[in-house]
Amino acid sequence: SKWRPSLWMIVSGVLVTVVALPVVTFFVLARAAGLDPLAINSAALSALVLGLIAAAIVGFVFVRAITRPLQDLGARAQALARGERDAMEPLAWHGSADVAALSSSLFAMAKALFSRSDYISTFATHVSHEIKTPLSAIRGAAELLDDDDGTMSPAERARFLENIRADVARVSTLLERLRDLAEADNPRIAGSTTISRVLAGLSVSLPEGDNGLRVRVDGDPQTSIAMTEENASIVFGNLIENARLAAAACITISVKPVSDGVKLIVQDDGPGFTSDGAARAFDLFYTTRRADGGTGMGLSIVRSMLIAHGGSIRIVTDAKRSSCDEIAGAVFDIFLPYGV
Repeated sequence: SKWRPSLWMIVSGVLVTVVALPVVTFFVLARAAGLDPLAINSAALSALVLGLIAAAIVGFVFVRAITRPLQDLGARAQALARGERDAMEPLAWHGSADVAALSSSLFAMAKALFSRSDYISTFATHVSHEIKTPLSAIRGAAELLDDDDGTMSPAERARFLENIRADVARVSTLLERLRDLAEADNPRIAGSTTISRVLAGLSVSLPEGDNGLRVRVDGDPQTSIAMTEENASIVFGNLIENARLAAAACITISVKPVSDGVKLIVQDDGPGFTSDGAARAFDLFYTTRRADGGTGMGLSIVRSMLIAHGGSIRIVTDAKRSSCDEIAGAVFDIFLPYGV
């Protein structure tokens, strides 16, 4: 509610002050010298008048060039606040490079916010669906058990109870994965670690030979990557767990230093991806193992964590066979900056 002068008022005031100072000085000096300012050479007066006119024109053009795009940009900002996405169209007139840069930054921010809003909306829809399904099954089984008048056999009762336990376990798994995804979207960006330390920590839950799975490292496992051991464990733990669930017998992690970071090729000897699976592998809640308890969140967590650390991940569809076996299964090309 505090009053503030507009830009045209500020610019006009500055120009009037700049022009008025020499004019006032001219009259004061002329009077001090005993001269009549109005009797001074007409050419000088004409030049003075022309200077005032030129200053007025320059001020008008300057104000229009600055205030017009700023007012348009302000109107666009209000439209964006109302959710009008069409307002992200470029301005018809920028006036200056600074205003162009400001509008570009504003529209980039608006685009990011709209994308985030779409992500949250889609995410909420998927989460409600994923959790609603087991909850509905739990409620149905509980109602059947509650309505039992003694005719249900012990085997049927045990089956319903087992279904309830399985659905509760699935909901618990979903909630844990949601927590992991939230941490991956907003991780602590600090520290560094090495592949050897990460694998050493994972060996507690994924020991050598668990279900026949072996983990091999090609290259220097002491190469430092810009990620804490905890966050790196989330990335490689998900990839190793996916390989194990795909009945892979071996997974190879190839470490290759490049100019601006570390390239990691993670490859297993499992069945790999179909063309549709490779295209949708990073989509949230997409899974081909739903019946086996898959949540479809593992690779989304991996990608979010890597992007947050300045890295990237992609699926390689034309990879050669790995050192594990003659079968080229799932192959991931990962990039991470060097650790400090």
